[in-house]
Amino acid sequence: MVRSLRPSRSSLSKFEFLSWVPGILVTIACVSVVLSLGSRLALADGKIIPLKGNNPGQDSAPLALDTGSIEIGGGDVKDQTSAQAPATSIDSSQKIITVKTVRNTIRLQPWSEGTIRVEAAPGKTVPANKSIENVAVVSTPDATAWVVTEDNDKVEVKSARLSGSVDKKTGLVSFFAPDGKLLLKQSAWSFDPAQNAARDGLQPEASFDRSPGEHFYGGGVLGEELRSPTADIQLANYAVTFRMPILYSSKGYAIFWQNPSWGQLKLTQDKMTWHSSAGDSVDYFVFAGPHADDTVAEYRHLTGAAPLFPHWAYGFWFSRDRFTSQNEILDAAKNFRAHQFPVDLIVQDWYYWRPNNSPHGWDGWGSDQFVTDRYPDVKGMIDQLHDELHFHFMTVVWPRLDDQGEHSKELAAVHGIFPHMHVNEWDPGSNFYDAYNPQARDIYGRQVMENLIPIGVDAFWMDATQPESGNGEFRNFDSLEGPVSRIEDTYPLFLTKTLYDAQRKATCDQKRVVLLPCSIYPGEQRNGAAIWTSDVHQDWASLKWQMQGLQNVSITGYPYITTDIGGYGPTIESDQELFVRWFQWGTFCPIYRVHGIGRPFPWQYGDAEPVLRKFDRLRYRLLPYIYSLAGQVTLDSGTILRPLVMDFQDDTKALDTRDEFMFGPSILVSPIYQSSRENVGTVPQFSDNDGDAGSVTALYIKGDGSQVVTKKDLTDGMKFTQGAPSNQQGQSSIRFQGSYTPSVDGPLAFEVGEPHAASNPTTASIDGLPTPPVTPYSDSRFPQFLFTAVAGKSVKFSIETKMPDPVFRVVRNLPLNRNVYLPGTQDWYDFWTGKRTTGGQTLKTEAPLERIPLYVRAGSIVPMGPELQYAAEKPADPIELRVYRGKNGTFKLYEDEGDSYSYEQGDYAIIPISWNDSTQTLSIGQRQGSFPGMLANRTFAIVWVSSGHGIDVTTTARPDVIVKYSGQALNISAKSK
Repeated sequence: MVRSLRPSRSSLSKFEFLSWVPGILVTIACVSVVLSLGSRLALADGKIIPLKGNNPGQDSAPLALDTGSIEIGGGDVKDQTSAQAPATSIDSSQKIITVKTVRNTIRLQPWSEGTIRVEAAPGKTVPANKSIENVAVVSTPDATAWVVTEDNDKVEVKSARLSGSVDKKTGLVSFFAPDGKLLLKQSAWSFDPAQNAARDGLQPEASFDRSPGEHFYGGGVLGEELRSPTADIQLANYAVTFRMPILYSSKGYAIFWQNPSWGQLKLTQDKMTWHSSAGDSVDYFVFAGPHADDTVAEYRHLTGAAPLFPHWAYGFWFSRDRFTSQNEILDAAKNFRAHQFPVDLIVQDWYYWRPNNSPHGWDGWGSDQFVTDRYPDVKGMIDQLHDELHFHFMTVVWPRLDDQGEHSKELAAVHGIFPHMHVNEWDPGSNFYDAYNPQARDIYGRQVMENLIPIGVDAFWMDATQPESGNGEFRNFDSLEGPVSRIEDTYPLFLTKTLYDAQRKATCDQKRVVLLPCSIYPGEQRNGAAIWTSDVHQDWASLKWQMQGLQNVSITGYPYITTDIGGYGPTIESDQELFVRWFQWGTFCPIYRVHGIGRPFPWQYGDAEPVLRKFDRLRYRLLPYIYSLAGQVTLDSGTILRPLVMDFQDDTKALDTRDEFMFGPSILVSPIYQSSRENVGTVPQFSDNDGDAGSVTALYIKGDGSQVVTKKDLTDGMKFTQGAPSNQQGQSSIRFQGSYTPSVDGPLAFEVGEPHAASNPTTASIDGLPTPPVTPYSDSRFPQFLFTAVAGKSVKFSIETKMPDPVFRVVRNLPLNRNVYLPGTQDWYDFWTGKRTTGGQTLKTEAPLERIPLYVRAGSIVPMGPELQYAAEKPADPIELRVYRGKNGTFKLYEDEGDSYSYEQGDYAIIPISWNDSTQTLSIGQRQGSFPGMLANRTFAIVWVSSGHGIDVTTTARPDVIVKYSGQALNISAKSK
């Protein structure tokens, strides 16, 4: 039904009509031009089908302008900044609310029982979202569960889980929980012309009130930004910085801003504002809670379920920059097995396509072919990895192609290559392919599959999926789907779809897709893609940022995320401790993967090797737990890496605790993300041999014994060759001397380091006495020379090192512990000791290098498998069921055949397990389902965890009960123990 509600002119007295009319006329002109340039789209079976294109060689037909889409009504209108206006008419037919004001049209469309879509635009209609209409969305709207109501103040659409209303006086939208609690209230619209209005239309913007104490999570790979009172976050995919335009609120709702142009998210203490640089309308979805798991389920329903990765993909991946020959790869794989370090995947990074005699860095880029001078028999290599060494193999592919290569030429023939971008000066000869072109997608997918699947490649690392152009060149291009400026953030979604579809076709669904792109857009999870956060630095700040950033992506509904364990780019912090701490945290990421420049193999970390091996063993023992969580991700919209707000939304302290997270429903992970060495040396505390403060005396010693003596001014830092003149370069060693006056008492140390300094000897004398280092040179630790400090008393030092770029510090070694908050009201068990502790308190927990704090909450049932060297080494039998008593609990043990899509046809099994704390009974339920190769009979070793029992990584030597299980229900009592 449609009702006229046009207000009198007097109701708009604070606006000036005459100044508003020119703006609307400009908008009409802009919309007309945009429509004439844009492409037409059809949506069929959830897929986008372009009807007309505008690239050279494509049919082009401008769309006719619907001149009725803009209404210039009466009233005093000043501008479009706040865009508040009374409703003039309301249409609520088909349970879709359309409200027209003298400025805008607003549409609320129920999508599912817990999701509402909101669209708004200036004028009389809401145009189709030409930023690739619903590209992220695969479901269709269903308003069955919704009803429309109306009173004097508002018109509302309501379900049992969520309601959305439009205020008749302002035309603004609000959302409410089932109990009537306000979740989200809009405060303004904005539809200013885009900077290039003829190309990009408008700059849609919407602002919302932020409630006092409201916490936000999500937004992409973010660190501290969402904890700050204000934040200005770019919504764009660049190298390292990835943005997901979804926020989850501690109030129990989520919002998805559906606009893939470059944008901004601005947060203040009282406002949340979404802004986009191009588009024709505001377009967003609101997901109902009341918990984050509910909003994740709504997101996945809207944008697609995440398929299962193969079983092996939840094990350990080893990568480095880079292997340069097949012999290096085979030697590495053999060494992993010899050192009994569990691993399932080895990765080939870039330049496997570049011949040794190539004069250019771009030769062969995008050919997807291994050069024979370094890989004489790549298929034989991969066969050996598969059959003898039990490895899977991943190789990198790029959307960037050598413009002289055959692949590039084939793509260019269908206008499937973008113009050249100046990404790197060292690579002027390659371009990105146009993934928006469906012909190009088909060709590119076939090219990759024809070259790499027959030789046995198991998975694809997709680098440069941003594409990497921070200068904005990419958005200036045109594509079959229209100006790239309108759609740029969807590029990785189309890239991953290309390979997902191509591999499923090429392997007849017998080999699950594993993709590793480095950028993100909603919906990408349905393409078998695990996001990697690109080339982060090897430093403590990056570790902390990654730890928080992966949580922010996970809570949006994107389940598979990973980082370069240890960091990619070397820094002066690239030592053993950083790598170990990163590795420990990475053990509890959904995808467990090492990568980086100069990163040694795990057995090259000296006395840290047993620590690394222990955590790797733990990952493999937890595979039954992890793979069951993966089954829940696919079947039940589950989430593996869980910010505390997901499980403890009613715990106010947990809401702002972001340096801990849950790994699945049971395990609380508290990573160590700070160095145990505190820098206590400041520039004024140093003096050179002449007594001049703020400098030291530096001797650059050449290989022939000659010396260059100079004063090193420390105000520009303590890196000794940074900016050195030519006569101080090429030294065989550096000696720096002077004195240091401490401001504290106690044990301190002079420390010398640089990236991977282990092989460069360093010697020292303190107060004239030779002082040996307290750390060896073979384990990627920086040498330290201890002394006892007395505040105000100078210490003379002379240190000589063969490090080419040494950094000099005075450090104090800190206690290895951290504060751990145990959220909620239930009890917690220390994973390492079995000690039981009450929740709701903060503990100072010891964290020596060999462990991080791990706690398991009461009521948990954690299945742990046998010791493995690779995921498929043996069946997961027997399974040790660790039961953490103190509260009722459940777990679903999921199994399937491991590497095909037959689970989509129901080929999987679930064993339901529950613990009743009041009766002290464990119930192993009847098996549900089956699959080829399933263990018909298996053994469960049941452990009632207590202090010193059922702890640590090792298999419990004496389980409390051993039961044989053949698929029928069993009840096991703990009272008899």
